[in-house]
Amino acid sequence: MSKTIIVSEDAIIAQMLDFLTECDRDELARLTGEIFGGECCYFPDGYHFYPDAENYYGAFGEAEND
Repeated sequence: MSKTIIVSEDAIIAQMLDFLTECDRDELARLTGEIFGGECCYFPDGYHFYPDAENYYGAFGEAEND
């Protein structure tokens, strides 16, 4: 049987915040896409989020047409 570590929600949030403040832009973009349902990339003018119609739930509003 595998070992288990029981952690509190507060500990998880603290570790996630630490990780997010230390990770690079590409990793932050990758995680943003996974968490919010789409693909995210960093460009010099900022992060571009491309929502996936099946998984995006509106965290950043509606996509603009190019």
